[in-house]
Amino acid sequence: MTKFEYIIITIGNYTQAQLNEFESHCSNLFDYARYNKDKTKYLLKLPLNKPTPESFTPLTRYNSNEILTLLSSNEWQSVDSSSSDVSIADIDAADAARTPDGE
Repeated sequence: MTKFEYIIITIGNYTQAQLNEFESHCSNLFDYARYNKDKTKYLLKLPLNKPTPESFTPLTRYNSNEILTLLSSNEWQSVDSSSSDVSIADIDAADAARTPDGE
């Protein structure tokens, strides 16, 4: 099982080229990632077994426990489900459910 670290990207802070670079190195795509209530921030997963590009250096990276704490805040609640309980398995399952087959 691949282990991940997590980053949160505020879409408006980056150029399209930068967003493309982020997306090319993450395990989930913006179109299928978990997002906050106002859809300005996206949760992206970075596999720990791959090198992290230099452009990710200034970004805060979160481990599983830290991201779960963050996702329990009101900003991230009830975005795409009625449950306020979130687990890493829930994040992975939601990403898989939103990602088309073959991607």
